[in-house]
Amino acid sequence: MKTWAGILTMAVMLCASACGGDLCSKGKFCANDPQDTQATIDQCRANVSAKQSLPCYAETLGVTNCILDNRVCGADGKADDTLSTNKAKTNCSTAATNWQNCCAKNPTSTLCVDGG
Repeated sequence: MKTWAGILTMAVMLCASACGGDLCSKGKFCANDPQDTQATIDQCRANVSAKQSLPCYAETLGVTNCILDNRVCGADGKADDTLSTNKAKTNCSTAATNWQNCCAKNPTSTLCVDGG
């Protein structure tokens, strides 16, 4: 069973930047977050495109979107990783379970390997 650290790492690896509408072009979430550059957006799109045919892509996309939808801004106006992780743990359990179940059936998919 994959850990939340693994799920979050996978989401970051898929996304590679602040994701959104097309998973890469939403821009910053909190007021003081750094703005994505065009190069970062292009890198995100290339990363997502390269992974679309992999087993568990749909489940990875589902949990990634859920995690991103549950981001929390801290008092400093930047995304707070701890608060965001706690909120995602509460609200993304179904999406995480779907991803875990898919990965149990496809353990060699690079979308299912902790950290990769």
